[in-house]
Amino acid sequence: MSPELHLVNPQGSRAVLIGTPTHTRADDRLPDVPAVAHNVADLVAVLTDPDLGGLSPKHCVSTPPDAGLADVGDVLGVAAEEASDLLLIYYSGHGLLDRRGQLHLALAATHPDRLPFTALPYEALRSACLDSDARMKVVILDSCFSGRAIGQVLTAEDQEILGQLDADGTYTLTSAPANRTALVLPGERNTAFTGRLLALLRGGDPSAGPVLTMGEIYRHLRIRAQTENLPLPQQRGTSTADRFGLVRNRRPATVPLPEEVRETLESRVPDIRIGGVNALGKMLASQDAAISRAAHAALREVVDRDNPRVATVAREWLGRAELESLRADMARVAATLERLGRESDDGEDRIRLLTMAAGLGMWVDPEPAETLAGEAECLAADIADPAIRVALLAGAAGAQSIVEPGLARYKLGELADEAAAVTEPWIRIKASTAIAQAVVDFDPVWAMRTVYYIEPWLDHGSLTGTQVIAYLADLATVTEGVDPARALGFVDRIEQTAADEPVDDVRLLVLASAAMTVAGFAGDRAERLIDHLHVLSRRSDPAVLELLDAFATAANLWKDPARGALLAEAETDPRRRELLLNVVRLSLVKKYRGLTA
Repeated sequence: MSPELHLVNPQGSRAVLIGTPTHTRADDRLPDVPAVAHNVADLVAVLTDPDLGGLSPKHCVSTPPDAGLADVGDVLGVAAEEASDLLLIYYSGHGLLDRRGQLHLALAATHPDRLPFTALPYEALRSACLDSDARMKVVILDSCFSGRAIGQVLTAEDQEILGQLDADGTYTLTSAPANRTALVLPGERNTAFTGRLLALLRGGDPSAGPVLTMGEIYRHLRIRAQTENLPLPQQRGTSTADRFGLVRNRRPATVPLPEEVRETLESRVPDIRIGGVNALGKMLASQDAAISRAAHAALREVVDRDNPRVATVAREWLGRAELESLRADMARVAATLERLGRESDDGEDRIRLLTMAAGLGMWVDPEPAETLAGEAECLAADIADPAIRVALLAGAAGAQSIVEPGLARYKLGELADEAAAVTEPWIRIKASTAIAQAVVDFDPVWAMRTVYYIEPWLDHGSLTGTQVIAYLADLATVTEGVDPARALGFVDRIEQTAADEPVDDVRLLVLASAAMTVAGFAGDRAERLIDHLHVLSRRSDPAVLELLDAFATAANLWKDPARGALLAEAETDPRRRELLLNVVRLSLVKKYRGLTA
């Protein structure tokens, strides 16, 4: 995928959809447009579809049809302030020009002769974009820029009106030139422009890549408008703005198979078909993504339809390709973790990130990963807090255990002795839990002995319910591969402790972390915990709500680490980025073990 392509991070994105289907004033200059209501509802559905836009419904807001100027301003202001990645603003309705040629967007109570006081000035929308710290701002306008306004027909040139739409860092897509009206065709549910936009977003474009960019959307809609003799869409934006990917493409570009390969696959002789399968297998490594996708699709068809001998060869090619793709993902995420670790000003964060990078890199390129683990170990040895020091050292040893289990066992044994000598319960539990997590992959018996040792300490009177929830989540992950029933028992205790404890923001975050952690093996229970969080968090600080949403996003990424990597790499908030990357790391390792078992 092109390095210039920007991908939407749903967590840091906000969308505001404004539609005015009806007007309270009886004025033939502002006829009602019922299709506008459908535009807004249908576009919300696409933007919040997990397989397309993926935005949280809480972050994709449509204003009420009767919203006034102040109401719309409040919604726009909040979204502009909260957005860190994408700020998307969509308007559908009548576009009107005042006597100075300034564009206004009609609202329900708009009076065509009092536009500054009753309509939304485009300048206000533009200011919201300029004031936002969002990485990318996208404005989509489905309206007339001219037409019957202030008692006369205006015929301004396109660029004069479109010039009003310029805003730094903003990409603007419009439904019609300045001297054409937006259309509603008979029998269609949506306006002509938005209907064709929705059809593209829902159905995909076989000529585009895996993500539909704003530039591809514009070019597709313009070609279709020319074909159907509709008003031609217009675009304004910076030189790279059209590389911003809005939604996933449901029909990415493919190419036909070479004739000779297709003929061998159609042969009645299994050995000849196997030759065709081997040719497809080599095509999987093509640098052309369309060729690789075509080969992958053909191999999947062989697996599903051909006899067992031929299907086995196809399955082996697909398995090797999946493993290579997974290794490439692991190497990329490990490099990202190392870079972030070296950039971090916080000593503990740096050690933790370097350790995660080393643990992931051990599966791909052990030699530099061992060096990285050694560096993290040296840094951790200087930490004064015994609980933190032992936990960080255990993590570094756990990373080394992938290639040197004997050395890791010795180091972890010394750390276990140090943890056992500590009298403070919370330090002992934290340190011992870290050791259990480090040894479970190469010595599950040792890990379970440590779990049995820790369990009674969880009832110690000095521990808060919040601390207990955090430890239970860690123990659940240690035991899920060794004793699944015990792991689910820990989840039961998390839910019970959550119900018994008073609500505060710290507990909410710990509970969200627990939900994210157990999502790796008990997705239904994690969903229940997250639903519980939504009920409890209604009055929380906005920053806490943002982090809660990040935990919920991470909990849903266990089965899709590739998507998680894209989201993490697009994330600008360091806490959310590390959170997503950690889930990506764990899920990649879990998937890798499954493929190589």
